[in-house]
Amino acid sequence: MEDNAVDLEGLTRKQQNYFRRGRRMALRFAWGPRLFSKSNRALFRFSGGRLGARLLGVPVGLLTTTGRRTGRSRTVPVVYLDDGSRFLVAATNNGFDAPPAWYLNLQAHPNAELQTRAGTERVLARQLSDSEREEVWPRLLKHNPVWGAYQSCTERQFAVVALERAARTAIQ
Repeated sequence: MEDNAVDLEGLTRKQQNYFRRGRRMALRFAWGPRLFSKSNRALFRFSGGRLGARLLGVPVGLLTTTGRRTGRSRTVPVVYLDDGSRFLVAATNNGFDAPPAWYLNLQAHPNAELQTRAGTERVLARQLSDSEREEVWPRLLKHNPVWGAYQSCTERQFAVVALERAARTAIQ
């Protein structure tokens, strides 16, 4: 969809600018999101989560999955909502028609790890049912309104994934 067809209502000016710049970069340069992901991952790891752990006031964690084709470990930054016994993430992929690779990896291998400022936890991924998604989607949009702008870019309904905490003990 064109930028003027995107629903930016409810976004602050800062969120609108972030959305427009990020979307424009992702459309123009295929390597743009990868570069952002790589630099965010490096900042997060180098600083122990003091840098790169928030984006426009929303928490960011490092999700480590197992590649569905390679079997290799893959780590990407994701925006999440801490929902008590689980973390909720939306498979937005910047509003593109294809789902993000990390989501496809979780479908093949649901065991993963999520590193937050509080530490690293083993998680088990489960896609929410349609009724569960409808129930939590308004909370997710309140938590991160940019997801709504991404949703208006595509006809694909974003999957919402619950990353269930596997154990309360942090990984060292």
